[in-house]
Amino acid sequence: PRFAVATRLLVAGATDLQIFVGFTDDVESGELDLSNSIDIGGSGGLWGVDGSGEFYITRGEDLTLNKYRFEDGQPVFVDRTSFAQEIPFLAGEFMAFDGPDRAYLLQVTTGQGFALDLEAMEIVDRVDLTTLVDAEQPTFMNSIDVFRDGEVVGATYATDAVQETVSEVSQIVFFDPTDGSFEARPAPCGGLTYNMTAPNGDIYFAADPWVAGIHAIDPSRGPAPCLVRLPAGSREPDPSPIMLNDITGGPTGGLIPFGDSSILVRVLDTEQFPVTEETTNFQLFGSPAWDTWEIDLLAPERSRRIERDPLAGAILYFVIDGEVYDNETSADFSSTTLVRTTGPDAPAPGLQISGIPLSVVQLR
Repeated sequence: PRFAVATRLLVAGATDLQIFVGFTDDVESGELDLSNSIDIGGSGGLWGVDGSGEFYITRGEDLTLNKYRFEDGQPVFVDRTSFAQEIPFLAGEFMAFDGPDRAYLLQVTTGQGFALDLEAMEIVDRVDLTTLVDAEQPTFMNSIDVFRDGEVVGATYATDAVQETVSEVSQIVFFDPTDGSFEARPAPCGGLTYNMTAPNGDIYFAADPWVAGIHAIDPSRGPAPCLVRLPAGSREPDPSPIMLNDITGGPTGGLIPFGDSSILVRVLDTEQFPVTEETTNFQLFGSPAWDTWEIDLLAPERSRRIERDPLAGAILYFVIDGEVYDNETSADFSSTTLVRTTGPDAPAPGLQISGIPLSVVQLR
């Protein structure tokens, strides 16, 4: 198959969500077949270098990284390495590759990173990430692959899902996967959970609907959702971010590339879903009450609501064959349609997936 797809769903007879890796030749149509899938368990992720023919699965239940490839049309386990002696858990991990045989697994939540020889499947070095860790809340790094001059460029954000709080602080991180060195610069606002590169080389970071919802319920528990520009060739973000709520007039979050100079965001329809003191953010985040807006990055005043059925707040996007696909996920999170937002006839519906897709690796 051309693609491996990780998706999280509730299976019959189970009480907890499970993650499966399924396979397909086409993301433009059809339905993801899970009959030949790999069951990851309750936590983990799918990683890989596009076109390498191999893929990697992290499993939170046994703290391992597992290598697979296809032989005779079947996914075959190759080797694994364990982190059981290194970290107490895997959560929000991120892999940065330096070619098909070398990578770093970054576990920002625990402040640790590991250099990996993927041919030998061994840990060969360690990186101290403690300077990226928020002192009060679990810390993560957004995981869209954005590269500039050989570095992975991302942002950290900190959130406590139980307390439903988000830190006011984010950092923009430049990580070099050739040697594990990194530099962090303070961002002008917090909650930056998405990133993308514009055609002119600018990199944008944005808060997501989770942040927007928490701020709408209680501004003291999370920052106002914002959009930050990192100019091409610079390591210093614009000091004055765009405040997303000011553009749309409602709780706004997300970032999906759309055309050459626009993005799509989600805006809560507060008439359809009024926010009260009793509202939980999980209720708000999962409600199909979020409209889709187009924001013109060059002229935000021209931003507009586009015709699209209301969706839940969860946003994911994937870059596949140079085109962008985002998720239309059902209100109960049981199914998702990948929708191509760039290219001819966009937006165009594509692959149907059970559950919520987490990542896509192009095998060939």
